[in-house]
Amino acid sequence: MNQNLPIGIDIQCDGIRALQLMSNHQGLNVRASAHLPLKDPLTGSGEDLEALTPLVRALAGLRTFKGRRIVVSLPHEYLYVFPVTIEITGHTPFETVLAQACGKHLSFPLEQAVIDYFCVEKTDAESGRKLRVTVVAAHREQVHKVIHTFKQARLSVEIIDYGLCGLIRLHNHIHTLTEAPVVLVHMDMASTLLAVATKTTIVAHRQLDWGMGRLEQRIAEMLQLDTEGDQGRTMLKNYGVDYDGLQNTDGPPEKGALQPHGDDIAAMRVVSQILAPNMEELVQELFQVIGYARSVSHQIQFQELWLYGRANEIKNMGPFLKKHLGFPAHQMDPFKKLGLGHGDLFEGGDANAYIHALGLTLRGLT
Repeated sequence: MNQNLPIGIDIQCDGIRALQLMSNHQGLNVRASAHLPLKDPLTGSGEDLEALTPLVRALAGLRTFKGRRIVVSLPHEYLYVFPVTIEITGHTPFETVLAQACGKHLSFPLEQAVIDYFCVEKTDAESGRKLRVTVVAAHREQVHKVIHTFKQARLSVEIIDYGLCGLIRLHNHIHTLTEAPVVLVHMDMASTLLAVATKTTIVAHRQLDWGMGRLEQRIAEMLQLDTEGDQGRTMLKNYGVDYDGLQNTDGPPEKGALQPHGDDIAAMRVVSQILAPNMEELVQELFQVIGYARSVSHQIQFQELWLYGRANEIKNMGPFLKKHLGFPAHQMDPFKKLGLGHGDLFEGGDANAYIHALGLTLRGLT
């Protein structure tokens, strides 16, 4: 008998991606997916959230999805995510102390905020009174608008989740996290999420304001290609990053690294040179996240890095990051790993755009 998991709805500034899995004795399968683009991107101000209404109504009318239970994530532009260190004294409740510590991190009054937390660590082993808490907050009015929009379409919001939590849930479902920290990278078209996590805590995280779209655009502009086409993406998939550096390493070629011949060599070198500034920036951002993780967790040793989303499409990205960071880096296709397939299940076969939605719908298994 099939069990339908909640519909995972990933709201981005350019539209909605929805995914639903079903579970049976054979494992997991994709029941349905949908991409509903916005004509004009959301700005992050909250005033334009009404633009989601026709998309949500269209989604609710799709017969491919079953049930009304949904798990939703908001665009990161609408969220405030930050760590705070608090000390519990006397009889003051934990929630009260936490709320008081959050005010200075918000651009609006504290009483207008919805505050949640997804990671609590003791920083004082002796007393256990000092805690480091990772907080996610949003404007109450904006959250209510989103919930009301889905309620009007007769969809039941079980929870508003944070995209990073969904990514970690997905990774844990595939690999099972331990106390050994791993670095997770998720790249979509407009942003890139970096995180260090273990089975019990999110040690560090960072959100970059650029993603695959910037890389495609840079290639198209530098080579005078059609910026509206997919030539930039094709070159990322075929030629990848840092050809010269990978060819000059000692020992056998890295698994997944290109072994070019003929005219491809020149094209690879050109694309690598074009992408060099962006790749250097990504490496520096990773060093900052890793450095911060080491500062809050002494003598932390990193085991692996895993690349999700659009980063999985960039040829040689894994070997490139391994060379610069000094530990294994893997490009991960979770749909293939879980045996969920691609084919006609996703618009244009674009499964890498549904990673957050996949992590959301998996909440139905917990």
